[in-house]
Amino acid sequence: MAKYKVGDTVVLNSGGPAMTIVSVFEEDSDNPIGGITYETYTQKFGKSPAFYGCNWFVGTTLKNGAFPEALLQHVTDF
Repeated sequence: MAKYKVGDTVVLNSGGPAMTIVSVFEEDSDNPIGGITYETYTQKFGKSPAFYGCNWFVGTTLKNGAFPEALLQHVTDF
């Protein structure tokens, strides 16, 4: 089961900007993120309970990426 849900705010364990989770991709999910399958992410990052599609801003520029669960932590305060 995924640790985070769509709408949660997270940050990378190493720091960086706050990011909003926009998609949750688990092993049994049949909805690829950007056409990429769960298996593709496991080949790149290794096994993870879930991968998360995230959006964040750098200045006024919207950025996005997908991250394995172990690299993220929940943000509780801004």
